[in-house]
Amino acid sequence: MPKRTLFQTKVQWIVDQGISEGEFRSDLRADMLSFAILGVANWSYFWYEPEGEVKEEELTDIYMKMILEGIEEA
Repeated sequence: MPKRTLFQTKVQWIVDQGISEGEFRSDLRADMLSFAILGVANWSYFWYEPEGEVKEEELTDIYMKMILEGIEEA
């Protein structure tokens, strides 16, 4: 199994666990969420400027808030 597929499968498993445990919304597909999460993270290298106004830690916080609160069960 290619490493890329293995990594996506691991992310999907984490999302599935969160859904099963009631931490994440159950009306969203774990496979599609895993692709979305990886898509957001994987394209950052294309546009992110380390010397720009947004520092790595701030971008990480933005991503985590968007990903976790965007799929969190209300």
